[in-house]
Amino acid sequence: MYGKLEDGEIKVTSEQAQEYIDKIFDISPVTADVILAGMIPISEEDFEFCIAMAEAARIVAKKVVGGEDEHI
Repeated sequence: MYGKLEDGEIKVTSEQAQEYIDKIFDISPVTADVILAGMIPISEEDFEFCIAMAEAARIVAKKVVGGEDEHI
């Protein structure tokens, strides 16, 4: 759960968190700030979910605009 570790979850290191954040921005810089502002990911599972959300947002945005803009 965001902002709190659940049983069995391990908090990521600062370096790992930065790698995940960079990956989220690489996938969708437009939605990355919204995803990260609305959630406080602290475990690997949290970050993986944020990555999946960024990928989904990018796919939907491409369908809406009908193009292949790399900045969506």
